[in-house]
Amino acid sequence: MLVVATLVAAAWWFAGRGAGAPDQDFASVEQRFVGAARAIPQATAGVQRFLDLDEFNARVDAQAIVIQTSMAEFSTIADEEDGEASDLARGAVADGERALRAITQFRAAITTSNDLADARQALDDLDAEVDDIETKVRKWKSL
Repeated sequence: MLVVATLVAAAWWFAGRGAGAPDQDFASVEQRFVGAARAIPQATAGVQRFLDLDEFNARVDAQAIVIQTSMAEFSTIADEEDGEASDLARGAVADGERALRAITQFRAAITTSNDLADARQALDDLDAEVDDIETKVRKWKSL
Protein backbone atom coordinates (compact mmCIF):
# COMPACT_ATOMS: atom_id res chain seq x y z
CA MET A 1 0.00 0.00 0.00
CA LEU A 2 2.90 2.32 0.74
CA VAL A 3 4.23 1.73 -2.79
CA VAL A 4 0.86 2.74 -4.26
CA ALA A 5 0.72 5.92 -2.18
CA THR A 6 4.29 6.81 -3.09
CA LEU A 7 3.73 6.30 -6.81
CA VAL A 8 0.50 8.30 -6.78
CA ALA A 9 2.19 11.13 -4.88
CA ALA A 10 5.12 11.10 -7.30
CA ALA A 11 2.81 11.20 -10.31
CA TRP A 12 0.90 14.10 -8.78
CA TRP A 13 4.12 15.99 -8.08
CA PHE A 14 5.67 15.39 -11.49
CA ALA A 15 2.44 16.28 -13.25
CA GLY A 16 3.03 19.81 -12.06
CA ARG A 17 0.52 19.94 -9.24
CA GLY A 18 3.09 19.92 -6.45
CA ALA A 19 4.92 23.02 -7.62
CA GLY A 20 1.97 25.41 -7.81
CA ALA A 21 0.10 26.27 -11.00
CA PRO A 22 0.46 23.69 -13.77
CA ASP A 23 2.45 24.60 -16.85
CA GLN A 24 -0.12 25.41 -19.54
CA ASP A 25 2.27 25.25 -22.49
CA PHE A 26 0.89 22.73 -25.00
CA ALA A 27 4.29 21.19 -25.76
CA SER A 28 5.15 20.77 -22.06
CA VAL A 29 1.82 19.09 -21.35
CA GLU A 30 2.33 16.87 -24.39
CA GLN A 31 5.76 15.79 -23.12
CA ARG A 32 4.30 14.67 -19.79
CA PHE A 33 1.44 12.86 -21.56
CA VAL A 34 3.78 11.06 -23.97
CA GLY A 35 6.24 10.18 -21.21
CA ALA A 36 3.49 8.61 -19.13
CA ALA A 37 2.04 6.72 -22.09
CA ARG A 38 5.46 5.41 -23.10
CA ALA A 39 6.07 4.19 -19.52
CA ILE A 40 2.99 1.92 -19.51
CA PRO A 41 4.65 -1.10 -21.21
CA GLN A 42 7.51 -0.97 -18.70
CA ALA A 43 4.99 -1.49 -15.88
CA THR A 44 5.08 -5.20 -16.68
CA ALA A 45 8.84 -5.42 -16.13
CA GLY A 46 8.47 -6.20 -12.43
CA VAL A 47 5.70 -8.75 -12.83
CA GLN A 48 7.16 -12.20 -12.36
CA ARG A 49 4.38 -13.74 -10.29
CA PHE A 50 0.83 -13.08 -9.21
CA LEU A 51 1.96 -11.24 -6.06
CA ASP A 52 3.64 -8.60 -8.25
CA LEU A 53 0.34 -7.43 -9.76
CA ASP A 54 -0.16 -4.78 -7.04
CA GLU A 55 3.08 -3.12 -8.08
CA PHE A 56 2.05 -3.34 -11.76
CA ASN A 57 -1.31 -1.73 -10.96
CA ALA A 58 0.37 1.01 -8.93
CA ARG A 59 2.72 1.83 -11.81
CA VAL A 60 -0.11 1.90 -14.32
CA ASP A 61 -2.24 4.04 -11.97
CA ALA A 62 0.58 6.55 -11.54
CA GLN A 63 0.95 6.96 -15.31
CA ALA A 64 -2.82 7.18 -15.79
CA ILE A 65 -2.92 10.04 -13.26
CA VAL A 66 -0.30 11.92 -15.28
CA ILE A 67 -2.39 11.44 -18.43
CA GLN A 68 -5.57 12.56 -16.64
CA THR A 69 -3.79 15.67 -15.36
CA SER A 70 -2.53 16.37 -18.88
CA MET A 71 -6.08 16.05 -20.19
CA ALA A 72 -7.28 18.63 -17.65
CA GLU A 73 -4.48 20.97 -18.71
CA PHE A 74 -5.31 20.47 -22.40
CA SER A 75 -8.93 21.28 -21.58
CA THR A 76 -7.86 24.52 -19.89
CA ILE A 77 -5.72 25.40 -22.90
CA ALA A 78 -8.69 24.68 -25.20
CA ASP A 79 -10.88 27.03 -23.15
CA GLU A 80 -8.26 29.80 -23.22
CA GLU A 81 -7.38 29.56 -26.93
CA ASP A 82 -9.34 30.25 -30.11
CA GLY A 83 -9.62 28.63 -33.52
CA GLU A 84 -7.21 25.91 -34.52
CA ALA A 85 -5.27 26.10 -31.25
CA SER A 86 -8.44 25.36 -29.30
CA ASP A 87 -9.34 22.54 -31.71
CA LEU A 88 -5.90 20.96 -31.29
CA ALA A 89 -6.17 21.08 -27.50
CA ARG A 90 -9.67 19.57 -27.57
CA GLY A 91 -8.36 16.86 -29.88
CA ALA A 92 -5.61 16.16 -27.35
CA VAL A 93 -8.28 15.65 -24.67
CA ALA A 94 -10.00 13.13 -26.95
CA ASP A 95 -6.64 11.41 -27.51
CA GLY A 96 -6.29 11.19 -23.73
CA GLU A 97 -9.69 9.57 -23.37
CA ARG A 98 -8.78 6.94 -25.98
CA ALA A 99 -5.37 6.44 -24.35
CA LEU A 100 -7.01 5.80 -20.98
CA ARG A 101 -9.32 3.22 -22.60
CA ALA A 102 -6.28 1.51 -24.13
CA ILE A 103 -4.57 1.50 -20.72
CA THR A 104 -7.67 -0.08 -19.16
CA GLN A 105 -7.67 -2.76 -21.87
CA PHE A 106 -3.95 -3.36 -21.36
CA ARG A 107 -4.43 -3.75 -17.61
CA ALA A 108 -7.28 -6.23 -18.14
CA ALA A 109 -5.22 -8.24 -20.62
CA ILE A 110 -2.35 -8.49 -18.14
CA THR A 111 -4.24 -8.98 -14.88
CA THR A 112 -7.45 -10.74 -15.87
CA SER A 113 -7.45 -12.54 -19.20
CA ASN A 114 -3.70 -13.10 -19.55
CA ASP A 115 -4.20 -12.56 -23.28
CA LEU A 116 -0.96 -11.25 -24.76
CA ALA A 117 -2.60 -10.54 -28.12
CA ASP A 118 -5.10 -8.23 -26.40
CA ALA A 119 -2.25 -6.60 -24.47
CA ARG A 120 -0.34 -6.01 -27.72
CA GLN A 121 -3.45 -4.54 -29.38
CA ALA A 122 -4.00 -2.21 -26.42
CA LEU A 123 -0.40 -1.03 -26.62
CA ASP A 124 -0.78 -0.49 -30.37
CA ASP A 125 -3.90 1.60 -29.68
CA LEU A 126 -1.98 3.57 -27.05
CA ASP A 127 0.88 4.15 -29.49
CA ALA A 128 -1.61 5.44 -32.08
CA GLU A 129 -2.87 8.03 -29.59
CA VAL A 130 0.68 9.07 -28.75
CA ASP A 131 1.46 9.46 -32.46
CA ASP A 132 -1.69 11.55 -32.89
CA ILE A 133 -0.85 13.85 -30.01
CA GLU A 134 2.72 14.26 -31.29
CA THR A 135 1.25 15.34 -34.64
CA LYS A 136 -0.90 17.87 -32.81
CA VAL A 137 2.09 19.38 -31.00
CA ARG A 138 3.90 19.83 -34.32
CA LYS A 139 0.84 21.64 -35.69
CA TRP A 140 0.62 23.69 -32.49
CA LYS A 141 4.24 24.83 -32.87
CA SER A 142 3.54 25.97 -36.45
CA LEU A 143 0.63 28.23 -35.42
